[in-house]
Amino acid sequence: MDNYVIPSTGEIVTYTGVAVDPINITVSDIDIEDIAHALGNSCRFTGHVRFFYSVAQHSVLCSHFVSPEYALWALLHDASEAYLSDIARPLKYQPGFGDTYRTVEYSLMEAICRRFGLNSDMPPEVKFADEVLLANEIVELMPQHELFEKWTSYSDDFPVDIQEWLPGYAKQAFLDRYRELGGTYA
Repeated sequence: MDNYVIPSTGEIVTYTGVAVDPINITVSDIDIEDIAHALGNSCRFTGHVRFFYSVAQHSVLCSHFVSPEYALWALLHDASEAYLSDIARPLKYQPGFGDTYRTVEYSLMEAICRRFGLNSDMPPEVKFADEVLLANEIVELMPQHELFEKWTSYSDDFPVDIQEWLPGYAKQAFLDRYRELGGTYA
């Protein structure tokens, strides 16, 4: 059993049945339904939360926290995770460990931005909304811990009521928000 290795092609098969190489993704590989489905099934904080809280739900909330001109960018700001998944923030920014991941993530986001007609630089307003939501998520969803003390006051400045959404609901809310922002899909 130790010598058994499953051969890897470098591709993943998405929800819609497309084989995609996340490291060499093309704009035509990117599908909003794959993004919504995968993010709806992906739990924030590597699953260490009081209740299931998906990346799709986070993205929908983020899209409502910015001005309309940045709402689509906010909705899609974590879309690379549909093809790459995510790693915990402390690891992602660990020198040597997260460098390759961040390079691939950036390349994926560039392709996603081209696919959806967005500027490849995240608007500061989206980054701010993402940080505000992070603070609220930490306070509402994580156990109390001294590591999180700095986030408490930040979440008090911009409170967000986080409700529990099941994965299917989060996926549909993501797709509905995408359509509301002018996007179409078959």
